[in-house]
Amino acid sequence: MGRLIERFGDIDGILSASYQDLIQVEQIGPEIARGILDTNEAWACDEMARCQERDVQILTPQDRAYPHRLLETPSPRPYCMSFDHIAH
Repeated sequence: MGRLIERFGDIDGILSASYQDLIQVEQIGPEIARGILDTNEAWACDEMARCQERDVQILTPQDRAYPHRLLETPSPRPYCMSFDHIAH
């Protein structure tokens, strides 16, 4: 998510980006780009707001906090959610 935000500025910029623009971002391949393009903007904004309200972090492989073990899998998920604050 970090590299997408850096490139496009915000969620609106990401969701309005073209396929060609998306795949130019490091670690954003065809599958992730298609997933972004298929995303319903209202759903994505609502989901991100719910995560923020609950203090849930959405992590991508580009984020330092992304679990290293997931990065070692053959096909790392394009995102994961961190609930670390709940355990503390």
